[in-house]
Amino acid sequence: MQTQASKQWRKPFTAAALSLIIFTGCEQKDEEKQTINQDDMKKISETMGHYVVDNLKTQNLSLDMESFIKGIQQAKEGQEPPLSKQEFLDLLAEYQKKAFDIKSTENLKLAEDFLEDNQDAQDIVVIEKGKLQYKILEQGNGKTVEDNSTPLIHYEGKFMDGQVFDSTEKRGKPIELSLKSTIPGFRKGMAGMKEGEKRRLFIHPDLGYGDRGRLPPNSLLIFDIKVVEVNKAEPEPAKPEEDKSTKETSMSWLKRWTGS
Repeated sequence: MQTQASKQWRKPFTAAALSLIIFTGCEQKDEEKQTINQDDMKKISETMGHYVVDNLKTQNLSLDMESFIKGIQQAKEGQEPPLSKQEFLDLLAEYQKKAFDIKSTENLKLAEDFLEDNQDAQDIVVIEKGKLQYKILEQGNGKTVEDNSTPLIHYEGKFMDGQVFDSTEKRGKPIELSLKSTIPGFRKGMAGMKEGEKRRLFIHPDLGYGDRGRLPPNSLLIFDIKVVEVNKAEPEPAKPEEDKSTKETSMSWLKRWTGS
């Protein structure tokens, strides 16, 4: 399932790109300074500071701020940086990889510890031990969500710390979602929900995004989902039986494609 997290104003620039933006802005011509409102420039500069730090967090980077500020000052004075551009990019990539692996391991342990403790909490239903749980927040009635459903739903996705990464409520309208296109935990967790029901899912990274995508790696995902309307998909019509020669050709193609 694709969330709207990528549509936030904080786009994932690299630290190198952000630094270039700052360094470029440090060297303003005298005539430009005379035409810029200084109060606005202070606001821009201050916001840029937030922007840099926020984007570094999304990349699991933590800079030495004293050295960072020192680098800005040196750039203004025309001094050379301690690393060449290629050395910087290589070292940055190595640092990012290590930081990613550490965060991934930490988040996985937090997720598994949470699910282990949460399974004994009141009203928790375990779908897959250690992997998927839910709690009914509001009862529903009527039609039931099935695996091939495309229900109209409201949902809010958040992390363990309560930070919301996606919400249909914020967008002001529910979404019609084919369960076949969602992550396994979302699809399995919604099975059996009735119209009007609201359910809270607790999804292990293995049934979520794992260490892929733009969310923090191996994050436990918590979804509050309300079914507005169940739209059961029509069953697929039976396909006519292939003759033997067609079936053999299809199987040969499949074996070549899969390497089996």
